[in-house]
Amino acid sequence: MKLAAEQEPVLDVTQVLTVLVRQRGLTDADLAQVIDLQRSQELKLSEALLQLKLVTAAEIQEAAHPRRRLVLEAIGSAPQSIHFVREPLHPVSEQVRALRTELLRRQTGRGHNCIAIVSSNALDGRSSLAAALAMACAQLNQPTLLVDADLRNPCQHDLFALPRGPGLADALGRGVPAGVLGVKGFPHLAVLSAGAPVDNPQELLCSTPFAELMESWRRNYRHVILDTTAMERGADAAAVADTAGAALVVARLHHTSLPASAEMLKRLRGTGVPLLGSVVLKAAL
Repeated sequence: MKLAAEQEPVLDVTQVLTVLVRQRGLTDADLAQVIDLQRSQELKLSEALLQLKLVTAAEIQEAAHPRRRLVLEAIGSAPQSIHFVREPLHPVSEQVRALRTELLRRQTGRGHNCIAIVSSNALDGRSSLAAALAMACAQLNQPTLLVDADLRNPCQHDLFALPRGPGLADALGRGVPAGVLGVKGFPHLAVLSAGAPVDNPQELLCSTPFAELMESWRRNYRHVILDTTAMERGADAAAVADTAGAALVVARLHHTSLPASAEMLKRLRGTGVPLLGSVVLKAAL
């Protein structure tokens, strides 16, 4: 199968391969196959990749898009409030790594590499835990994506000193390519901000484009962590968890409302979303 002339990547092959290795998880063995096939049949890079079925035509086009350069640039900064993730012996860092290990153990196959972090109330520590967990996953030297799916009150762009958009809402509502950005000191971490404010967040998060994006993330990243809206503000988080296929529940000691938590669990069970566990924070991270 050949790409049409107008579909041929416009960046050099090094750029395209770098993006595909990072986002599609191509291995050294995969690249060796590509090189051997190119030499034996005198194929272009795109032709060899497609013939080996290592990627799709759409993924090659995406990797060749100039916007994908942003993925390779460390624009964001690790949050000062979560500095402990960089300190292996810090007690909270050890707890986050232990949580990461337990979640990996509970994931049943690659289908659950997308995890929605949910909580019933605002200020439960959900967003900070999502950021810390994503950073910890990236420290495994595996492609990790942190998605700010809280379209009502997003904060991941502030935590990582990133622009708010173009982000998830822009991709879902206007078809604008989402600006996935890198973080200094975390070469395997990418962050997708929430994007511009919208009036219909729940509709966007229940849409087919969101489901398609989730499937793309599932293929391209080993770990996908999704921050969500507090359940007290609507059903957004349940929709995200349902599409992700797994959820981690967060509560904060002496802060989270027990009735609200019970209602949240009822909603999640109603969707049939697998609950990978729950975390009770003594204080917000």
